[in-house]
Amino acid sequence: MSIIRNAADTSRLALLATLAVGSLLAGAAPTAAQAEGFADTPQIQILGHAEEVHANDRAVVRLKVTVREADLEKTTTALVERSAKLMSALRDKGFTDKDLTTFGPTSDEVWEITRSDKGIETGRTKLGVDGSWGLRITLDGIDRPEGRERLAAFVTAAGLGGATLDQLTFGVAKEAEIQARLDRAAAKNAMDKARDLILATGAKPGRLLRLSDTMHHSGSPADMARAMPKAFLTIPVLPGDRVISAMAEVAVEILTP
Repeated sequence: MSIIRNAADTSRLALLATLAVGSLLAGAAPTAAQAEGFADTPQIQILGHAEEVHANDRAVVRLKVTVREADLEKTTTALVERSAKLMSALRDKGFTDKDLTTFGPTSDEVWEITRSDKGIETGRTKLGVDGSWGLRITLDGIDRPEGRERLAAFVTAAGLGGATLDQLTFGVAKEAEIQARLDRAAAKNAMDKARDLILATGAKPGRLLRLSDTMHHSGSPADMARAMPKAFLTIPVLPGDRVISAMAEVAVEILTP
């Protein structure tokens, strides 16, 4: 037996430098290739890193209303009633239409299929039509008590409105601005390390042969998804911190004495 649905409406730290008098290899593995176009140029390749820790101050919340009725007309009617109930609960908590973005509605026919031992379909029964409708909100300032209170009010309204908390993710409002600053810091870090290592050998740093923006990383506590909020219970929601980092790789020419 199976259920099917049919749409109804809708650096490495790498260091390799070849000198005229020999090789320079300092505490790292060689990179896979020299800077493009400079294969015969003595050079060092270094990965720089920059990292900052920031409090998550933004939450993106998705709520979803789901129903199953016998046919599309009844499903649509039920969705209208459930969505109106949810919107009323949100407005009672002080949220306005301009705070929200909606998605849907969608509907799917749901069938139960019976198969023989050989997997051949022997019959099917329509179970009904599933419908869903949802909305999303972005809440800033959740690193402050008043912001967390607003987030709690939104989740409570979801419970009162009979919605499912489909997804809750945390982030940093100015992450793009922070990331751009870290990109520059990572590039500087790579250049400083390359110059220091070259000078330590008695050689001199030359041209910048390559600069690669190689990787971004942003980590925080796991997202909470598909939980059913209960209006009469209080569950702590703690956004925590986010580690934002950047890495940049450079290849710098080595000038022998």
